Amino acid sequence: MSEITGIALTGQMRSGKDTIATYAAEEYGFMRFAFGDALKRLAHEIYPWVPAEPKPRGLYQHMNVMRDYDPAVWVRHCFADISETEHERDIRFMPYVPPIITDARQQNEIDACRARGYVIIEVFADESARIERMESAGETFNPAQLQHATERHIGEFAADYTIDNSGKQADAFAQFDEIMRRVRA
Repeated sequence: MSEITGIALTGQMRSGKDTIATYAAEEYGFMRFAFGDALKRLAHEIYPWVPAEPKPRGLYQHMNVMRDYDPAVWVRHCFADISETEHERDIRFMPYVPPIITDARQQNEIDACRARGYVIIEVFADESARIERMESAGETFNPAQLQHATERHIGEFAADYTIDNSGKQADAFAQFDEIMRRVRA
């Protein structure tokens, strides 16, 4: 059985990337990371009066302007977090835990993951399912969010595998299990 370097999930908002990552952590021992983790930390440090729930998607999309100064800013932060976690595990003689990145949305993020040997998985859900998930999470649905720059290029990346999460969660989990069987073979 081969060891997985890591997994990067790509897909549009509310397609179920975090749900798949949670399942991967619980069932396979992956550790969750996201390119957006540092962005969210900084957003709430700058705007502490903005609650994290329901997700302030507009704020997060606005904060992504930091990529104009350094397109790799979130890539650098994410892989620094992964390296720090790996170092902490190493000095404690703990076994390797592969990372799963939940939000590869830009070409440079996909490229950085591929360069490190990550498996790229697209999580797909049809638009009506995604809108329903936004509304049930208490988010205000704005059609413009579906056309934001962070959403427009998803699907253009060549993923190694695709999970269709338009239906039941159990079906998506079964698809992930099958992917794990294949990549570990």
